[in-house]
Amino acid sequence: MATPAQVCDQGEHTKPPDPGHLIRLPHLALPVHGWDVTTGAGVGPLLRDLSGLGGPSPVYVATEVYPDLPVWLGRAGRRRVPGGLIEPPGMSNDDMLTRHLAAIAAYTPGLVFLERPALRGSPTDELPMVRQLCDAVADRGAFVLVDESNANYCPPDYSAATLLADTGNLVVLRGISKAFGLGGIRFGVCLSSNAATSWVREVTPPLQASSFSLRVGAAILAAATDPSAGLRARIGAHRRRVIDALANTDVGPVAAAMSDLPYVLFASTPQPSLNRLREAGIQGKLHMTWGSAGPRSTAVGRVSIPLSETRLREFETRLADILCDATPSSPTEELDKG
Repeated sequence: MATPAQVCDQGEHTKPPDPGHLIRLPHLALPVHGWDVTTGAGVGPLLRDLSGLGGPSPVYVATEVYPDLPVWLGRAGRRRVPGGLIEPPGMSNDDMLTRHLAAIAAYTPGLVFLERPALRGSPTDELPMVRQLCDAVADRGAFVLVDESNANYCPPDYSAATLLADTGNLVVLRGISKAFGLGGIRFGVCLSSNAATSWVREVTPPLQASSFSLRVGAAILAAATDPSAGLRARIGAHRRRVIDALANTDVGPVAAAMSDLPYVLFASTPQPSLNRLREAGIQGKLHMTWGSAGPRSTAVGRVSIPLSETRLREFETRLADILCDATPSSPTEELDKG
């Protein structure tokens, strides 16, 4: 079978050049060579396109993820193998890696998919495990696709894109919605090793992003410093106060979100907890995830951490009006996980 590059050379399939060469990401400290950029109209549309990557083989979903890619995979008739079951307390990273490798050997996926950071934290948040997953499927020509939408909240050296020069099958998605608050610009980038780029562009339509979106997105991503450093510090400072305020209510047990994310979660009682908060005038939402309880979607209650001091004080005041119906229990599940 001809490779995508060979098909293009034969004139059977041509596309306009992708404007990814205009994108600079100095704050991510990426390798100088060995990777390329493909642009799109946001991470969501790029995930829709990349549901064909490595097909028609099964897809191993290594973490709890937002349901959009699993839904697209299901519609395309691809088998989805969930590996993102919330690990039992005390399970080591080595044990988790062993479980992932056993599943990969059993199902021989053409694509491994994961979110970094995972909503509730995962061993795949550590770069060495991402590298090991890439190595595990490289011999069979499979890809590792990493959705790093939420990694905008993390330090620059967190990104799996720092591995691109050393892996031939890694694909990393980044957007400007999370942390930047610019989802309406409709812009995202797909960073891929040189060996994977031709395959990425085979399944990704060209010219998705408008010229305006491209200019704005390129300017934002060209920031030479850590653009979310101040935001990350504010989240960390306010997170403890939000958890302490919730501990004195009967809203329900708080589940751990990955420590850089601006959320507190209610995993065991999502809707009742959100209903109780609504009584105090605090609006949360149901955050849908896929893979934490098998091959299906489940809901987690989610409340955003107030970022301004004024809003945080109002949050604390409103929670103080909720009387506990029972002796409060301490917040749960490793509150600094991640």
